[in-house]
Amino acid sequence: MNTIVRIGAVTFAALASVAAASTQDAVALQAACARFDRNAAIVGAGQTSARISQDFVGFAGSDMNADRLVAGLARGVPIPLDAAEGVGTRPASTVRFLPPAGPMRYSSVYISLAFAQQELAGLGVTRPAPGDIKAALVGGTVATGGDGGTGRHVTLPGILALRSRGVAWASIAQSQGVSVGAVMKAMNNADYDLSVLHAHKIGAAIAIAMRTAAIEAPEVVGVQRH
Repeated sequence: MNTIVRIGAVTFAALASVAAASTQDAVALQAACARFDRNAAIVGAGQTSARISQDFVGFAGSDMNADRLVAGLARGVPIPLDAAEGVGTRPASTVRFLPPAGPMRYSSVYISLAFAQQELAGLGVTRPAPGDIKAALVGGTVATGGDGGTGRHVTLPGILALRSRGVAWASIAQSQGVSVGAVMKAMNNADYDLSVLHAHKIGAAIAIAMRTAAIEAPEVVGVQRH
């Protein structure tokens, strides 16, 4: 009886600790998302998309695939992904899928790709084929055991599929073994770059305003002395 009580107490304490950590992650992630989306709105879709794509070229397999992923997730439109012969150890393949979560804010785009990348890496797939990326995002089966896919097959629920059902980011991370801290660190680095672009944009606007004011300002007529 005493043993059962002790185990129950330890289990309760462990669950309470996990719940507290999950709550902290959720609060911190919400704040990070707000900052990211605020800067994205000011900098604009083009520069924001380019900055996000920059972090996922290796994951996507090419610049074009990274751009397609970011644009497709942001707009909620079908995403085609191509893999040429000889990329990694997988055969050439092409997939196309529709994000189930609909249009997403840029912070959500970043988190979705970062979660998918980290989840696949945890399974030993560090150079995923298009089919692996699709499975990680919308659900499906991937072959583990390295980039050759020689190990066991694992069925993934899909980061976007979970999100479309209203599951919180922190809960998705916990269930899929993703580190929220690592994702936030990477997203904060991207957000810093956006804030720099924001500052440059403000500086340019001020400079233009000052030049315009100088051009349009009426000339000061001196008082003639006798």
